[in-house]
Amino acid sequence: MTQELVAERLGIPRSAVSEIETGKRELSATELFELAKLFGEPMEYLLGREEHRPEEELVMLRADAITPLTRAELRRFATRCQDYRQLEEWTGEVREPDLRKPNRILATFEQAQMLADEERKRLDLGLTPAHQLLDVLEERIGIKVLLMQLDEGISGASISSPRFGPAILVNGNHPAGRRVFTLAHEYFHLLTEGRVANSKGARAAYLCEARRPDEKKDRAEQLADQFAGQLLMPRQHFVEQLQRLVRGNKMIEALDLIGVARYFGVSVQAVFVRMAALKIVPWDVADKAYNDPEVQDSIRNGGEQSPKPTRFKRLAVKAFLAGEISRSRLAELLDISIVDVDDVVQRYGGEDARRGVRLALPH
Repeated sequence: MTQELVAERLGIPRSAVSEIETGKRELSATELFELAKLFGEPMEYLLGREEHRPEEELVMLRADAITPLTRAELRRFATRCQDYRQLEEWTGEVREPDLRKPNRILATFEQAQMLADEERKRLDLGLTPAHQLLDVLEERIGIKVLLMQLDEGISGASISSPRFGPAILVNGNHPAGRRVFTLAHEYFHLLTEGRVANSKGARAAYLCEARRPDEKKDRAEQLADQFAGQLLMPRQHFVEQLQRLVRGNKMIEALDLIGVARYFGVSVQAVFVRMAALKIVPWDVADKAYNDPEVQDSIRNGGEQSPKPTRFKRLAVKAFLAGEISRSRLAELLDISIVDVDDVVQRYGGEDARRGVRLALPH
């Protein structure tokens, strides 16, 4: 990373970064905290109290390019996943993953869609899976899901590690509907682990976005999109919802499609892409309708809401109340100021959360 980039992220002059490098200027606690986040390393490593953790995990990255900043964000993700696993062990809430991986190499869109139907039925996700997909993946399947503020070029990533299990990273800066599509997309990568015909396969850093407009997406990326579309918007039910809105002239108002997006819990763009993929409308018509200024204004003013992963925060608070981690460590894990710790703990039940409830469960 350049000194200019580091200075911008820390909010200090470039000359100050140079002085820090040469030992002429000391870091404040806040600057050290921000530097640790920027480099994707724990503060203990920057202070020389912990060894560097190598990048061993299988990473399927959705990004425009692998930059130093991207690699640092991935390191921070992997570090948080290890923290997540440690919190599970401290609190006695280790989840054994329940990933049912296909026993074949996928090659066609139909196979990806069939896999989506199988998973939707297996997980009992109903006809609008987006509204409960996050909870099911975290609580039932045992996937660690983390939301992080990332650069625009990264949609998400997935890691399958022998140390902490399967994990998904989602860009918290993206709109709610886009985040849930990323979640479903990365779930496909965890299920298949690159076992897709004519794809690059599993790599240490797997690019899933086309790097130039004239490049086609990798085959695994295409199938992941098909899987996500079919999982979140089941074909038959999706068509039924459109039929309800069709006028006598076989037209459907673009603004009505915003309601369809909210019903399924996805982005409006995903609805247009789904219609084009099902050949309900031509691709150019879908693109033109989506980019209509009135539609864009309605999207911006719609106040999209979607669930956010909370299990990591809950386990961190539980570990803090049990005395496993300090107040400052809790603040670091949750990316909050130490003065906000009490408010967060209170939201999760406060001191009373430690009190047990005796149960009489049926045999």
